[in-house]
Amino acid sequence: MASSPPPVPPPQPETPPPLPHPSSHAHPRHVWSEARLIRGITVVNFLPAFPLLVAHATLSESPLPAFGLAPLFVSSVAGLFLISRYRARDSARQKSVARSEYVDDTVDESEGWEGEAEGETVFTHRIMVFLIDAGLTVGFGIVLAFTWIARGTNSDATLAMLAAYGTVPLLVNFLFHFYLSVRELVAGLALHGLIQYSAWHVLPPDCPQCGSRLRPEAHPPIPWYESLSRPNLSVPRVSAPSLPSLPRPSLPSFKMPAWMKGRKVEDASLFVDDDQLQRDRYLDDPEEPSSNTSVIATGAGGSGSAVVEEVIVGKKDKKKRSTSGTSIGTATSGTPIYGEDDSSWA
Repeated sequence: MASSPPPVPPPQPETPPPLPHPSSHAHPRHVWSEARLIRGITVVNFLPAFPLLVAHATLSESPLPAFGLAPLFVSSVAGLFLISRYRARDSARQKSVARSEYVDDTVDESEGWEGEAEGETVFTHRIMVFLIDAGLTVGFGIVLAFTWIARGTNSDATLAMLAAYGTVPLLVNFLFHFYLSVRELVAGLALHGLIQYSAWHVLPPDCPQCGSRLRPEAHPPIPWYESLSRPNLSVPRVSAPSLPSLPRPSLPSFKMPAWMKGRKVEDASLFVDDDQLQRDRYLDDPEEPSSNTSVIATGAGGSGSAVVEEVIVGKKDKKKRSTSGTSIGTATSGTPIYGEDDSSWA
C-alpha cells in the first residue's frame, strides 16, 4: 500500500520588504565632506569679489554692484562657522571610534546631514541652515538680476567686462547655496522615501501568489518633523568680556595727634573742670556752708575790758556757731559772748 504524500504547509506571511536605504544625499558622512568643500569655496570667493565689485561700483557711479558684498559677507561667515562645526564633529567622532571597538555604520536618515541630535545648537540646526542657504540664494539672485539688467543698457565695454568678472563669484555662490538648499529640502522632508512609500500603495498590499505582505506598514520618518517634535537644542553661551581691573587710589591715612589720644597724669587740662570750679570758687551766700573766720570777744570781770580771740570756724551751720560762741562766753566770764556773725554784735 502506497503512502500518501505529506501535506504541504500553508505559506507563511512574510515580513514586508524594507524600504531601500536612503541615497547618499541623506547620509551624513558623504554630505559632510561634500558640504565642507562647498562651504570652503563660498568663503574663498569673497577675496576676489571684493575689489572687483568696489571698482565696478566706483567706475559706474552706482551702488548696485556694491550691494553684492552683503550676501558674500554673510555667506563667508556662515561657511567659516559651519566648517568649524564640521571639524569639531569629526574630531568627536574619531575619539568615539578610538574608544569603542565596533562602530555602527548604519546611520538613520532622521539624523540629517547638517547636524546630529547630539551637540546641536540653534545656529547649526538643519532647518536654520536651510533658511540661511535659501535666503542667500534669494539675495544673490536679486543682485545678479539687477546688475545684468543695468549692464544691458550700458554700451561701455570696460564696464561690461568689469561687471562680468565681478558677478562670477556671485554666480558661483548663488549656484552653491541653491544646491545646498534644494538638497536639504529633499532630505529634511524625506521626499525620496515618501515617493517610494507612495509607489508601494500602487501595488496590492499582499502578493497574489504567496500572500506575503508587500506594502510597508509605516511611512518613512521625516527628519524635520522629528527634530521639531523632539527638540534637543542648546543655546550657545556668550561670555561677557572681562574688564581690566583699575587700581584704587590710595588715600592718606589719618594719624591721630598726640593731644587727642588721651590725657596723662602730668598733662594739664585744656578746659576748666566744672566740679573743680564748684569746689574752689568763693561763696558769698551765707546760707551755704563755708570756711570763715570768727572773732570771739571774751569779756573779763573788769571795766569793759575784753579779750578778742580769733577763732577759725570750719564748715558748720550758722546755728551751731552761734550756740557754741554763746556757750564759750558764758562758761568763761558769765557774760554772753557775741560772735562776728551774730546779729546782736552791732
